[in-house]
Amino acid sequence: MHVIAIGLVVGTVLGGLALLVTRRAAPPALGWIAALYGLLALAATAAVLMVRAAVQYPEVSMVFSIAALLAGAGALSRGQKSWRTWAGLVGGGLPALFWLVFILAE
Repeated sequence: MHVIAIGLVVGTVLGGLALLVTRRAAPPALGWIAALYGLLALAATAAVLMVRAAVQYPEVSMVFSIAALLAGAGALSRGQKSWRTWAGLVGGGLPALFWLVFILAE
């Protein structure tokens, strides 16, 4: 259970920092950050599923999933409905959904 808590806390902090840093930045900046976090979440989830050594560190995938969802939701709330925002939401949402099902089934 501590892995889940670590992933949630660090992901929330990372997503919150992205929201704070891009408050006065150019409009597409938060969408790009969401897309980057989503890509990192998908890559980390793939690494956890494919590499045996990575199974010990699933919180990395959880961190980027939560951060991508927060950054994507923040971008949507600011009116940024570009492909970057949606890519970040989907890229962060799929691993988050995977981990949610995995945790509930456990």
